[in-house]
Amino acid sequence: MEWQAEGGRRRPRDLPGWTPPWRAVLLAASILSSFFLLAQGQLSTTTSYNISVSVNPPETLEGQTVNLTLKYSATNFAVCSWYREMDTKEHLIVTLYLPPIGGTTTGPSYTGREVAGFGCSLLIKNLHLNDTGTYVVTMSGPSVDGRGDVKLQVLDENSIQPRMSPAAIAGTTIGSVAGVVLCVIVVYFLCTKASCWKKEQHASNGNIPSAPGHNQATDTKSKPGEEDIQYSTLAFNTKNTSQPALKIPPAFGQRDRLF
Repeated sequence: MEWQAEGGRRRPRDLPGWTPPWRAVLLAASILSSFFLLAQGQLSTTTSYNISVSVNPPETLEGQTVNLTLKYSATNFAVCSWYREMDTKEHLIVTLYLPPIGGTTTGPSYTGREVAGFGCSLLIKNLHLNDTGTYVVTMSGPSVDGRGDVKLQVLDENSIQPRMSPAAIAGTTIGSVAGVVLCVIVVYFLCTKASCWKKEQHASNGNIPSAPGHNQATDTKSKPGEEDIQYSTLAFNTKNTSQPALKIPPAFGQRDRLF
């Protein structure tokens, strides 16, 4: 092997058939392969999340405020964006840069009533009927990304009928049941009293004595000889009422006696 002096140093001469451009090609190939392996490793560790979004309050009326909140912690993400209907640039509402970066940028669908808040939530104030639709959120960060959507229905205030709260419904139900039970008890009590009163009346009517000269329902059996005594007494009284009373002469020394 021949050595060649270069800059005060000795290096081996190039082998026959090797030229400097070949070394550059090999270096470029090694660098590209390193980048390819690095990118492949990063893609294999990227985690995707299906983000759930809740609407608070669940029933939204025109003129009110609604808050769209995520059910997943945003600590692993760096950027989140809200869209109306679909996640394209034309439908972008607002993009929020999470700490430590911070800040927001708005898009074509921004109306001035949307506010991106803590945890990548979206607050919409003074709702309009045309705010009804699908809202999409996308999030990205180191080796993570996520996407979610939610349906928002804005109702006309005049079309909503007053609704009773669950407590009021329960109270009304309990009151109705108690009223029915009370009515049943009162009716049962009145029927029982009426039945007892009729029985008492029937019993008292059977024990009332007949008035003088009034025929009784039941005949009393007379003892032997009573009928003759009663008849003779009646005959005697009849005779006395038709004839004057007899007087005993004073010779007997007694006072006048009536027969």
